Amino acid sequence: MLSEDERYDLFKCTLQKSSSNILSMNDDDFRYTLFEELPPDIISFLHNNTLDLLIDEGYIDETIYKKCSELREIYIGEEKILSKLSDMDKIRASTSFRRIIKLADEIINLLYI
Repeated sequence: MLSEDERYDLFKCTLQKSSSNILSMNDDDFRYTLFEELPPDIISFLHNNTLDLLIDEGYIDETIYKKCSELREIYIGEEKILSKLSDMDKIRASTSFRRIIKLADEIINLLYI
C-alpha cells in the first residue's frame, strides 16, 4: 500500500505528464505517454478516492480537487477520440487536448504557489 507521500508524488508526476511539458516530446514518446502512461495514472491518481485522501491530509485544497476532477473527466471522455487520430500534431493542436494541458498547468501552478 502506498503512503500519503508516495500518492502525492505520483499525483504530481501524473500532472507533470499531463502538462505542457508533453508538447516538446518526440512523437513516439508523446504517443506512449498520452496513451500508455497517462490512462492508468489519471484513473488512479486523479480518482476521487485519491483526491479525498490528499485533501484530508492537507496536500491539496478544494480548488485543486475540482480542477483535478475536471481534468480526469475530460481525459477519460476524450481519450478514445484522440487515440483515433494518427497525426500527433493534430492531437497536440486539438481543443480537447489543449484543455487537458491547460488544466494540468493551472493545477501545477496552484500546487507551487
